[in-house]
Amino acid sequence: MTRKDLVDRLHEQAEGTLSRARISVLVDQLFEHISESLTDEGRFSLPGFGTFTVHVRSGRPGRNPKTGETIQLPESNTVRFKPSAALRDRVNR
Repeated sequence: MTRKDLVDRLHEQAEGTLSRARISVLVDQLFEHISESLTDEGRFSLPGFGTFTVHVRSGRPGRNPKTGETIQLPESNTVRFKPSAALRDRVNR
């Protein structure tokens, strides 16, 4: 599903009470708030869906594929997602 598909589906469910433009703004705001929560608190939880957390990936040695030279990859942050039990059950039906 793409962002456009999500907006279209929400517009259908709103039965004309909200315009596609307004729904698009709301979707953008939702993801902006999720991003802010991850940046500020390192976590975002949505009961019945799952939890997003920031995980620190430690620095490690790597290899330049072009030259074969060994390089040191720096520490970086990444986002992990742990689905709720309800979501796991729904997906595994």
